[in-house]
Amino acid sequence: MSYSSKRQQQRLFRVFTRKEAEESYKKAIEGLTSVLYCEEDLARYLLHAFGAKTNKIHDAYFGDEDRTKRKLGLLTEEEEEEAEKNDVLKLAMEEKEKEKKMEPVASVVAAPLATRRTTRSVAKTAKVTVVPEEQKEKEAQVRCGICFEDFPVSKLSTASCRVHPFCDECWEGYCDSKLNEGKTGILDVRCPDPGCGKRVSTKKVLRFLGNAEKVAKYHAFELEHFVEQNSAVKHCPAAGCDRFLLLENKDGLTLDQIQSCVCECGKVFCWKCQEDEHIPVRCDIAQLWIAKNSSESENQNWILTFTKPCPKCSRPIEKNQGCMHMTCSQCRHDFCWTCLEPWSKHGEATGGYYSCNAFRTTDASDPSKMSEKERGVNEKKRLARMAIERYSHYHERWASHEDAEKRAKKDLEALITKKLDDVGRNHGAGPGEMTFAVEAQQQIIECRKLLKWTYAHAYYAYNDEKNDADWKRNNPFTQRPTKLVKQEQEFYEYVQGEAENRLEQLTRIMERDFEDFVNYDQSDYAQAVEHKRKEARGEMGLQTPKNKEDRPIILRGDGLLFEEFKRKVCELTSLTKKSFETLSNQIHKGFGSSITCGGTTPLKEKTTSITKDDPMEIS
Repeated sequence: MSYSSKRQQQRLFRVFTRKEAEESYKKAIEGLTSVLYCEEDLARYLLHAFGAKTNKIHDAYFGDEDRTKRKLGLLTEEEEEEAEKNDVLKLAMEEKEKEKKMEPVASVVAAPLATRRTTRSVAKTAKVTVVPEEQKEKEAQVRCGICFEDFPVSKLSTASCRVHPFCDECWEGYCDSKLNEGKTGILDVRCPDPGCGKRVSTKKVLRFLGNAEKVAKYHAFELEHFVEQNSAVKHCPAAGCDRFLLLENKDGLTLDQIQSCVCECGKVFCWKCQEDEHIPVRCDIAQLWIAKNSSESENQNWILTFTKPCPKCSRPIEKNQGCMHMTCSQCRHDFCWTCLEPWSKHGEATGGYYSCNAFRTTDASDPSKMSEKERGVNEKKRLARMAIERYSHYHERWASHEDAEKRAKKDLEALITKKLDDVGRNHGAGPGEMTFAVEAQQQIIECRKLLKWTYAHAYYAYNDEKNDADWKRNNPFTQRPTKLVKQEQEFYEYVQGEAENRLEQLTRIMERDFEDFVNYDQSDYAQAVEHKRKEARGEMGLQTPKNKEDRPIILRGDGLLFEEFKRKVCELTSLTKKSFETLSNQIHKGFGSSITCGGTTPLKEKTTSITKDDPMEIS
């Protein structure tokens, strides 16, 4: 992606809330129920089954309704009539009613109360029906198809098939397991019987989910699935954010070319992979680099910080006791922790056990005196060490610029909330005159973000070690002639270095000179500038100027006048922006791609496009 088009891309989106998404979902359901003359439950399921594509639903439903229903686990009119006849729970209840009618009922007269008898009390004497013990079981019993225990009909339910009954407890466990599977499981619950496949209604699923938290999770899955079916809509990946981003205008771009979008919560992410924004590198490079960092960086940092390699086998060793005499657990080699020389050289004959405090130069082992096996082992050690050093080189710089980016964001916040007012008050600058400082700080943040990803790109694009297995396995770039790669790498590092140099100049002037304008008012600053100029001319006997509180005025910056400072910051901001546009555009056009005789051919990625039948159509 071109760096210059980033802000243009961010204007292509509209952020909408969950409430707006729910309203859109409700309208889609109402539209289906009015066209198909169906219940709301069926409309919800059809939207899920057909990816919220209303045109596909109409074509399938009106084209061959019975075939569509069978495919989705719904009952056709003929199957509905058959299911009504074979409803096992209904048949069990009818059978029980027949048994009750055929059984005799015994009756006795209740004994009178031991109270004073009156005409009214005699009239109240009633005939009470006494049910024998063996007839206490009033409801029909049916066996659950999962736990194989008998339950009353009221404690059992079936799917739309009406022929496979299961107890409420088993249904609850089944629906819970489907909820844990996520959207794909809970939004398409079928009869638990393996050979059935008929659908379970949404109303029944919600009843068995039970508590409000699970029901809310179900509705959240339902809404997210509806929204995600639109290729022009993404859910904000920020934790706790329930907003969605709608791509309203592609501006002639494919979805893969749109890498930068901003949510109202402040989250900036890549549209395609939904990782943090990674301009100018491609999504596959960014994902490889993130995965490598998460799996290796902490281990590498710990190993480099707290261990030393065994001088014989290069196995990393942690020192867990105070003595300097170390024994490798792998090859049992004894050596000194301080100088890594064999422990045998630390005896009395060599001048004492701790004679390694003196600095000495050592000659490398003579390869001609090594066996073939030793040379092979040494070569493997060298390659392993080079791979670690190479990764550490790029990761260290990537992490440094990431930290600098975070600091720059904090500086921008402090600039807007306090420092602009301080400078305006100290030097008589209005709010309109200070926009250059905000733009400069924003440029620093953008460039830090871009610069860190250029190191991830270089890690995969350029490698002299042909036997680096990790690089060969994960590298998405095609193999190229070594000489051309080397030439391109030198040019790449030159362009990268120029951009980094511009950025450091801009950062320095904003961190030092701008702070001087924040800390001192106009008169104090003028004294300090005059003192600095006298020092530059070589005048002797100068005293450090002091402010009204009798504190020394010391400038960290170059002592520029405010107008000079403003002009210099504007120039550096423009130059820095151009440098990074050049670097970003060169990567976008082909840095690291396969080089042919005809020139540089950029790598091509599989592209996706927006279909016309999306649930939230864009104009």
